[in-house]
Amino acid sequence: MKQKIIKFDKTADFFKLDLEMLKEGIGKALEEFPNGMWELVIRKPTRTPAQRNSIELYCKWLAAKFNDNHVPFVSVYFGKEFEEDWDQELVKEKVFKRALKGKFGKDSTAKATTKEICWVVDYIEKNLALKLGIDLYFPNRMDLLNEQESEEKASQT
Repeated sequence: MKQKIIKFDKTADFFKLDLEMLKEGIGKALEEFPNGMWELVIRKPTRTPAQRNSIELYCKWLAAKFNDNHVPFVSVYFGKEFEEDWDQELVKEKVFKRALKGKFGKDSTAKATTKEICWVVDYIEKNLALKLGIDLYFPNRMDLLNEQESEEKASQT
């Protein structure tokens, strides 16, 4: 008996059926394997690797903007307040993930859908502009490439 498995990543042994395949080609595939076992997995599209990299760069840029504009981050240790400089991880935890958790109840960007990530970015950008007068856009592919080149040059020197 003929068997056909379509893999769409290194760990999946099931068929990936997207909308186009359903519209255009599922009938042909069913004719080819009429007695086959089919598994349909429907899931929301989680954030992409490019989005993950963009989130990291965005949080790095935002930390720099906060520090440049003297936006304080105040921590309390043993009842005493301390101002700290922002960094990428602090922005990701205290700004990005807090918005994600507040709106969608998700504590990890890996669990978020692409639309949820877009909502969080829009929400942050809107509030940065309205409340702090800070204008910052979400990094695109060219920004990621430029950042990668900058890091490579810095590591070579």
